[in-house]
Amino acid sequence: MPGIDARTGRIIDDWSHTQQSISKILSTPLGSRVMRGWVGSRNSRLLGELLSPATIDLYFYLAVLAITLHEPRFEPVDCLLGDLDEAADGAAEFGFGGIFRPKAHLGDMRIAEPKDILFSRKNGLLTVAAGGITR
Repeated sequence: MPGIDARTGRIIDDWSHTQQSISKILSTPLGSRVMRGWVGSRNSRLLGELLSPATIDLYFYLAVLAITLHEPRFEPVDCLLGDLDEAADGAAEFGFGGIFRPKAHLGDMRIAEPKDILFSRKNGLLTVAAGGITR
């Protein structure tokens, strides 16, 4: 399903629209949208927490839960984490490996291809990262 780029207003293709959708889901606190209070994630409540394996696990758990609930075109199957030293300084790279089904929102699960979506969080802003995390 083509969509509209939130920054430029131009039409974007299926995968770009899915990446934008996931980015919006993860950066929207649950309950903050007036007409769609059920859309978003609880990840923002982890801001300021100590960076520990338990916090990282909880972050990924909440992110996968939000993606699974709100974006039918992407099924996360793997969590990717960048350099923890950078994350300790407030700049983190993370992402998800998964299955992209471009027509899943219409109930068509036949077409499936593996895709990675990678994010960069700096200064509190979540953006889709160029490049990626090496596995």
